[in-house]
Amino acid sequence: MEQAKQMNMVDKYKAMPVSERYWWKVVALGFFGWILMYADRTILNPVMGNIGAEFGLSNAQLGLVNSVFFLAYAVTQIPFGVLADKVGRKLVISLGFILFGVTTYLSGVASAFGVFMLFRVLTGIGEGAYYGPGYALSTEAIPTKKLTLGTAIINSGMAFGTSLGYLLSSKLVLENGAHWSQPFYIMAVPTVILGILYYTLLKEKIVRPEDQGKEEVNNSDATQAVASEKVSFKSIITNKNLVVTFILVFCSIYATSLSLRGCQDSYK
Repeated sequence: MEQAKQMNMVDKYKAMPVSERYWWKVVALGFFGWILMYADRTILNPVMGNIGAEFGLSNAQLGLVNSVFFLAYAVTQIPFGVLADKVGRKLVISLGFILFGVTTYLSGVASAFGVFMLFRVLTGIGEGAYYGPGYALSTEAIPTKKLTLGTAIINSGMAFGTSLGYLLSSKLVLENGAHWSQPFYIMAVPTVILGILYYTLLKEKIVRPEDQGKEEVNNSDATQAVASEKVSFKSIITNKNLVVTFILVFCSIYATSLSLRGCQDSYK
């Protein structure tokens, strides 16, 4: 029984050969993934006044929405990274996108502030599934000579997403007078679709064309890694470098969000 289980794990991690253009598929999905991630975050800021007026909230309560979202997003990244190594990276990413797509939609139908905040926490959890597994897939797929270009394209999705989120909410709600929930409904659909595409279009582990002559060696390494290498969760959370990096990333993202919110308030 144990031997059969180990063989199944080896088969799951067996590297599959791909075409010369496969990496563009990974880059495109990664690019749109970050667009949706950042657009989902920034659609909230222009309509926070509308949400506050509808639910009768103070500025402190409104600030709590972003705080709990980013906390959920931050604390789930390492556990999802560990989980992705066990059950599969594209599965974790796919389920994460579907979760935060569904909860983004449900955020728009929330009838009370507590319910709305709960859905934003769940959205943050869903987004936490993307960062580590997403970059693992892209780093493995992009050719060595194109790694900088591919990573730059993927990362540029963050800026496009930030702009899209602000433009979408500002145009629909502040300019056209739509209900604040409309941007949430619109963002939910492509998010779920992208989650499905991640699972159906990508392979769990691949051999780049430049490495296909070494396929047998890579598969042997994967077998040995599954059989002998076990990284405990405790060893990850006690690694000082990882913890410091984790805190810095969280603070930088949170500070960026607050800065953008401050710019919006000044504009008003």
